[in-house]
Amino acid sequence: MPELKRILILRYGGVGDHIIFSDALRQIRRLEPDAHITMLAPRHVEDLYAHNPYINAWVAAPELAGAFQDWGFDFGVIDDALGELRETVFDYLYDPDPHQLSLSGLVVSRLTALRKIGFRQQHWILPFYQSNRYFTDLLDRPVLPHIAQYQSIFFRAVYGVDYRTEDYAVFFTPFARQRFRAIFPDPLPGRGLVALHCAGTDPSRRLSLAQVEGLIAGLVARGYIPLLIGQQPYEIGRGGAVDLTRLLTISEQACLLGRCAALIGVDSGGKHLAAAMRLPICEIGHIPAPLLADNGALIPESAFCALSVFAPVNGCRHELVLPTAPGLDRAAVESGAAIQSVAVEAMLAGFDRLRAAP
Repeated sequence: MPELKRILILRYGGVGDHIIFSDALRQIRRLEPDAHITMLAPRHVEDLYAHNPYINAWVAAPELAGAFQDWGFDFGVIDDALGELRETVFDYLYDPDPHQLSLSGLVVSRLTALRKIGFRQQHWILPFYQSNRYFTDLLDRPVLPHIAQYQSIFFRAVYGVDYRTEDYAVFFTPFARQRFRAIFPDPLPGRGLVALHCAGTDPSRRLSLAQVEGLIAGLVARGYIPLLIGQQPYEIGRGGAVDLTRLLTISEQACLLGRCAALIGVDSGGKHLAAAMRLPICEIGHIPAPLLADNGALIPESAFCALSVFAPVNGCRHELVLPTAPGLDRAAVESGAAIQSVAVEAMLAGFDRLRAAP
């Protein structure tokens, strides 16, 4: 009997990044049906892996500070988090995330694998601790494609097959279903529900309080109950909305979205979760329309790409509302001024178009 192949997949990033990765994980399992696959990922996405049929184990990845110096260069912080993984010899270690700079290299250096495959980095948080040296196989990074395209590059390099993300896969717990049957029983009385996900993880993807309140008022006037989800940073008055921010796990949000008519939100994890649930999405983009017209999906010399211009997969309907005010530049994007220039009337008009679509 051949020995069991052991694969470790290291993946940092936000909720949306991991939802995008869900189909890639499914394809890895298809290509490695008999391997023991361990997922090493941040604790905040545990819900996406605790019941995932494509892996054998999930382990919480070390919490890496933006400035490693704050730890006093103590690798014991990483080693304690990795636990028994430090004693395991893996056949393959995959790090398919191109954007974490040297952070993941700090973890890769503490693990043992016959092959360690990841993307070549050009910047490091510590000049003398360059992450490239800790990989056996380095893939060259093209210039700023969408994150899903990196998965295609990764698969072609590792498995020799062309692959493109076509479907998200989210697995959540029976407990979450049970909870939301109790909170929102079927059939729902009277009005439909619309989810509002109004804040991403950085200022470029964060609606203003006035925009949020305007959306709530517009939805109530249209006969809907707005449900606030995610990490909404404002204190919202009653105004007809149900504030569920900071209260729900990912799986509970998925159950909730399964009962909504649509989602209005920014380019963040909530959007990709809605796409996984095949929910119609009215997305409030953060990249101004003129910049997209001039540069396509990407802003030159920028560390981020406009995920907004990529309609979610899974075949859900998608309406995109972009900032259109003149004079908006990269600085306006990064400060949040661009997205906060979008008029509430334009957002609601986008939602109306989404509702009217067949």
